[in-house]
Amino acid sequence: MAKYLNYFQSGVGVSGGVEVVLHSTKRVLSKRHNDGSLSMLTMDLSNAFNIVDISALLHEVGLRFPSISCWVEFLYGQEARLYLGDTHIWSTTGVQQGDPLGPHLFVLVLHPLLHNTIYNSKLLLHTWYLDDGTLNGDSEEVAKALDVIKVIGPKLGLQLNINKTKLFWTFYDGRKLHEGLFPVGIKSRPLGVKLLGGAVSRDASFISILAIKRTENNVN
Repeated sequence: MAKYLNYFQSGVGVSGGVEVVLHSTKRVLSKRHNDGSLSMLTMDLSNAFNIVDISALLHEVGLRFPSISCWVEFLYGQEARLYLGDTHIWSTTGVQQGDPLGPHLFVLVLHPLLHNTIYNSKLLLHTWYLDDGTLNGDSEEVAKALDVIKVIGPKLGLQLNINKTKLFWTFYDGRKLHEGLFPVGIKSRPLGVKLLGGAVSRDASFISILAIKRTENNVN
């Protein structure tokens, strides 16, 4: 995987996108599970599809897909009315619910955020599936990448949800929780994390509990 510096912007155009992200992450952690410096951070963007910046969206479409820019400008270039009974509010951000182009347009806005993160940090693996992101690498590089996302993201209408951001490691070397490395509010998960519905862990009980919960939900 060329030093694992690969990223996936979404499941759009990627066969088995969820599985690609999940198994790539597991492969990195399996190969480096005794690396005390290794950390994994799972991220979620707050209400991302509804608040992504329209001007950034139109800019990226014009830059990368000029042949459809007029059509996208027609769809998103003006504020839309959202009716509530006899009144309405104006929709000025986000991609439209049910728009087949919606996921594609969203990842176009995500694209510059990914590149800024990659250029300003040295990660082993950096993956996204729509608004769910994962960073894998040296703890200090992961923290550096997170800082980039926190600065660049809001300019694109992509706001990190710290309460849903989780930190995981397979081996602890004492550096991962030193003061100021990661923002207050990020929860550490020493046993494992759930990534896109799958378990990322080396703990048998964690994997078993998650599998049982998924089975029970399906049965119910």
